[in-house]
Amino acid sequence: MDILFNNRDGLTTKWRRNARRLSAAFLAVAPLTAIALPLSLSQIPLFVGGAVDTNIVLTLDDSGSMHWEYMPDDNWTYFAYPRASNVYSTSNYGNFVPEFSSTLSYSVRVRSPYANKMYYNPEVTYSPWKNHDNSSFPQASITCAYHNPFKTSVGCRDLTNNNTQSATWETYNGGAAGFPGGVTSSGGNRTFWPAQYFRYNSGDEWNAASYTQVLITPSVTSYTGGPNRSDCGDTPAQSATCTYAQEIQNFANWYTYYRSRILTARAGIGTAFADQGTNMRVGFGAINVSSTTIDGVSSGGTLVSGVREFSGSDRQQFFTDLYGHAIPTSGTPLRTALQDVGNYYKRSDNRGPWGETPGTNDSTPHLECRQSYNILMTDGYYNGASPGVGN
Repeated sequence: MDILFNNRDGLTTKWRRNARRLSAAFLAVAPLTAIALPLSLSQIPLFVGGAVDTNIVLTLDDSGSMHWEYMPDDNWTYFAYPRASNVYSTSNYGNFVPEFSSTLSYSVRVRSPYANKMYYNPEVTYSPWKNHDNSSFPQASITCAYHNPFKTSVGCRDLTNNNTQSATWETYNGGAAGFPGGVTSSGGNRTFWPAQYFRYNSGDEWNAASYTQVLITPSVTSYTGGPNRSDCGDTPAQSATCTYAQEIQNFANWYTYYRSRILTARAGIGTAFADQGTNMRVGFGAINVSSTTIDGVSSGGTLVSGVREFSGSDRQQFFTDLYGHAIPTSGTPLRTALQDVGNYYKRSDNRGPWGETPGTNDSTPHLECRQSYNILMTDGYYNGASPGVGN
């Protein structure tokens, strides 16, 4: 203030004193004012272009192991229940199933969420899949729980009665050291109660006595849930106990929507994408898809559809591809699948992923700040050829 209020301005000494007092008062108040104002920072880095829609290709693992109803890969069989034919495609694995028994160690482990992370867990709420508009598929029927909710023609299972079915039944009642060499198998019909699971208590994980069998039947009116069971009550305390109706419905939802690796993957991916807005461009691929033509250009494989605005019929088609894509009994060529998507992103034509309107010859200049991603979902180790892309 001394610089502004000097003698050359023709101001009196009194004005200079008042100016100094005003300056001091301003300096005293300014910090308080700065603290009171809210701080607003951009949540998007300035260099990425702000409102430019992102490209995302979702690549699904469609290898044969996605059929399996067991995880991790320390089992000997594929299924916890006798499978229907052509559940996920026209390819089938052998119908090998552990015996339904409460005294055989292998049978108990396969149907316990402690050992088999794919199996029904009474502490989890299993919600139906999501549609493109974020609405839900229907609750599974307890008397006709579909084997595949997007391919209902392959049939369903009655969870409220004994089932009698034919399969190759596997028997083993030993420890980890003798497995799987000691497994024996035999064909024929077996009768079993389908709605059941085993709770692990303590002790040797390969000892059937370390588990408690739980049969979900109308004669049992109360079931132990858990704090994550949103279907049994509004509070953790209420969710700790479930009625028969709640328990059998939750089990039916698990059977229809989560029983296998591919069903669970579709549930998670569908829920995540159903919640998204339209401000992105989404494409779909799968690791065992052969070479085809994508928007006028030959693709090395993987791509089923190029990126499109995530709205309208294109959004619906993404969910159709996600839920309906056939899962063959094939390998896991993850590396070449990544290369295929990378080659798609290298396109520079207007119909490609950088065009203003992918799939059309829109000559609007391409934007360099468009972020582009590939989300690759897989259940395990890769195999197949190496892409040899170098550094």
